[in-house]
Amino acid sequence: MNKDKKRKTVILLLTTIFLVIIIVAVFVMAQARENGKKALAIYAPQETVLYTEFKLSDENLEKYLNRRVGFEKVIKKFFLDNGFPLVLWEARQKIEKVALVKYPNPKGGYEELWLIRSTNGVRELETLSIKNYYLAVINKNTAVMSLSVKAVDKVRSLRPARGTVNSVLGNNNSLTHGYVDNEYLDKFLGSRVDNYIFLKKYVGLEKNSVTRWQADLKNSELHLNIDVPLAGYPKLKTFKEKGNKKLVGLNNVVVFNEFAPSLLMEILKLELEGKDKNNWQYLKSYMKEKYKVDLESLYTFIEQPSILVIQPKNTITQWEDLFSLSNYYYTILLGKTNQADEEGFIKSLELFIQNYLAFKYPSTKKIVLPDKTEGMELVADASSFKLENVKGEKNLKAVSKNGFEFNYLNRENMIALTNHVELLEKISSAYDRSMQEEDSEFDASIDFKIIDSKWTPWLKVGLFKAQTKGSALNIESRIELE
Repeated sequence: MNKDKKRKTVILLLTTIFLVIIIVAVFVMAQARENGKKALAIYAPQETVLYTEFKLSDENLEKYLNRRVGFEKVIKKFFLDNGFPLVLWEARQKIEKVALVKYPNPKGGYEELWLIRSTNGVRELETLSIKNYYLAVINKNTAVMSLSVKAVDKVRSLRPARGTVNSVLGNNNSLTHGYVDNEYLDKFLGSRVDNYIFLKKYVGLEKNSVTRWQADLKNSELHLNIDVPLAGYPKLKTFKEKGNKKLVGLNNVVVFNEFAPSLLMEILKLELEGKDKNNWQYLKSYMKEKYKVDLESLYTFIEQPSILVIQPKNTITQWEDLFSLSNYYYTILLGKTNQADEEGFIKSLELFIQNYLAFKYPSTKKIVLPDKTEGMELVADASSFKLENVKGEKNLKAVSKNGFEFNYLNRENMIALTNHVELLEKISSAYDRSMQEEDSEFDASIDFKIIDSKWTPWLKVGLFKAQTKGSALNIESRIELE
């Protein structure tokens, strides 16, 4: 090989090597930029059971924090209670996004960590005095931080799971979004809600799935969307009729515009028949004999469009009070249709109330015993508990005894049942207004002022709409903020 040929070969080889180096460098830099744009969830361990991401650079959030000191305190408390360093919260202008991650450890507990996406590079955050935490750089703009060195090492050693992010979270550019593993959520609810074991037999969470959410701030309103995969939902019959008038946004109450009383009857039937095929028939006979009520006549009427309104007797201050049925007043509005047996329903309803009170509050009757001595006997006297017309109130009947109150209003377009007449008066006027207005798209509403909590002082009335997507329940909500 002559010298010119050798020189050309060396030049070609060096040029090729140089081009490869350039291509690799460009690819690495492009990949680094791409990683900086990826959702933080790609750095979460595959076994993560709770993932909550916040976009701290959101302009609407910062404006709202500046206007509402109370709101800023609530959000700050959430971060600090979940192990986010105060110094980082105070330097949040340097942070674009953060995510709280929880995953199981081999000992049976859970490891917690924070993923951080900085605005100008995580090296800037390293200059802050973050005591007691382990912090490791993942790439130029991303870091992992935790009180556990094992959690930090685990994330550093992982390859980003790019392929699963969008399928789990969808849009990752919202103010906050995340997911919780349904088995983890199932354990959480089971330890805090007394009736959850009973309820989950019919509307239980789907296993091997996650509940997802995302929320945004828009014009001092929180827009929240939640997807909850349900396992038991298809087992129950649900009722929904287009054009059913709805009450929305009442103060100091919770409103369910798509309430189906027949759903409670379906649950009762499933519960009884699951134990013994004759239990349901026995209950029907028992109700007929003791309370003089025909369950079938009640059942045909309660399939009609209904609205349930709940009002706490006192402001709710504890988690346990929230799920105690005795802490509320109730009103049910039953719509009327031509198919309903109104007369049979009213007769059965009055008989049931009278006989129920007669057995609950029996009267005493003097009797003569076989030995000619006198004694007293407890007697269920239904005639003592007749529902009387309320003076000055057309079509309103009521009965009360020892703190128990029951009222019902029979009008042309609906029947209302309540255990608190003042609540009924409030709802009745609101119902009249709704008849003159267009139907609301929302199925339920809650005034958060009924709850005295550190998490709710900045919430006003929330409106909710629910729909099914296959076996999943999708909930859209719009919550007014102070």
